[in-house]
Amino acid sequence: MEENPFNPTSPDPIQFREVLLVDPEITLTTNLDDCDIPLACKILADAGCFNPVSKGIRLRTHSFDLHEGACLAVVIGSSVTLVYRTFEQWDLWEANKRQEEQHQTQQELVCRRMRSSFRTLIDGANHQYTLGHHSKAESLLHLAKSLQDEYSELSGEWSAHSALLNFYSKQADPAAGLTYLDALDCRWQEYHEFAYRFGWRRPDAAFQVFEHALRRFPNECELYKAYALLASGGPARFDLAVNVCERALERNVQDDTKSGFAGRIARIRAKQARLRK
Repeated sequence: MEENPFNPTSPDPIQFREVLLVDPEITLTTNLDDCDIPLACKILADAGCFNPVSKGIRLRTHSFDLHEGACLAVVIGSSVTLVYRTFEQWDLWEANKRQEEQHQTQQELVCRRMRSSFRTLIDGANHQYTLGHHSKAESLLHLAKSLQDEYSELSGEWSAHSALLNFYSKQADPAAGLTYLDALDCRWQEYHEFAYRFGWRRPDAAFQVFEHALRRFPNECELYKAYALLASGGPARFDLAVNVCERALERNVQDDTKSGFAGRIARIRAKQARLRK
């Protein structure tokens, strides 16, 4: 049983079949009885639906009465879809179509309101942060995230989660951001991203994030690599970078380079020696 192709939610599913015709040479998909097909094709031919077009494939539609109902034909090149319904069935189909359109309009209105509310929360959070009201800004961002988590229609908007990470990365202490990530039971990639929001500007805060992340994911190679790379960026932290690599070796964490973490230690020590000269 196949439903009406013009409206997948039709209340009157129709069983279609495919018929290959020779004159005219078309592929007909229809629910008409075999005895009614010649008359229907003649009506369509008289209406010019089977006339060839000189350029491209043109869409044609045609409707006509038949018996106690009506037919609707959609012609695309040599393919024809022909649906027959009684007048009562067509009235029901139209009523269902109008109801579906009304529902869609209502859904679109709700979606617009949600988007407006979401953007108001994000804008309000930015405004409160500018005024120095950080607690209010944080609360508004959490409300925005809750709204975005609940409604998939907001997935295309600016990420409230990303906005919260950005907010927490501006704080003096990364502890609140780490608590937020822990509560969500985030993957290691989220901690990695959070650490790099501090980056070279505030490496000590980034180091705190990496230390916290490694307690949760002690065998994650990428965390060790990123941590060591950031630490080796400053002469005063070469020993920390080496220590991170040594901890990876102790846990037998495999690097994706030929020399592994042992090679990283050698390169860090060589860089340290050059800077001492």
